[in-house]
Amino acid sequence: MKQKVDCKFCNCAITKKHLRRHQRTKKCLKRRQQHTLTQHNKKHREANKEKMSEEMKQKVDCKFCNCAITKKHLRRHQRTKKCLKRRQQHTLTQHNKKHREANKEK
Repeated sequence: MKQKVDCKFCNCAITKKHLRRHQRTKKCLKRRQQHTLTQHNKKHREANKEKMSEEMKQKVDCKFCNCAITKKHLRRHQRTKKCLKRRQQHTLTQHNKKHREANKEK
């Protein structure tokens, strides 16, 4: 039986004799490209880890209920009962203001 080795890019078991030929196949080239992109992304994440974590912790105010929410969870917050209730109150208040202003002009 011939000795098989693992391709370092796609982890396929290939005979040592055919390894170079295998590394020119579309399958292996595609996985190699994905591997390099993954490595690049890891390096970028490690280099900017602190900056990214600070940005994620940054709080913003919800425009409907004025609660301080992390930017990452703002959309989730806006679907909560608390925010939906305050949003409804906010829109009713806005509607009433416009209605009052229209009646004052008459």
